[in-house]
Amino acid sequence: MRYILFFLLFLIMVPMLRGVLGVLAKLLMNWAMGSSSKEPARRGPSAPPPAPSGATTLHKDPVCGAYVSEAVAVSCREGNQTLWFCSTACLDKYRKNA
Repeated sequence: MRYILFFLLFLIMVPMLRGVLGVLAKLLMNWAMGSSSKEPARRGPSAPPPAPSGATTLHKDPVCGAYVSEAVAVSCREGNQTLWFCSTACLDKYRKNA
């Protein structure tokens, strides 16, 4: 009977201890990294991802909505503007629907 009680106590205490240690570890990491109030602003789903420093401009593909760098994009002139596509497949879909 004593072993059953010990086992049940063990099953209850281990998750609680892991949770407390996890919270303490997260607080310690935030304190060590200095990110207490310097969290980056959250982006919406339609906002472009931030470009790394020294990178080219990102453009949104009008067909699939992917953001693609000028360095690897497929471009197409449409009147006065340049459209940027993530692949030739998206460019073909755009031309088919236009």
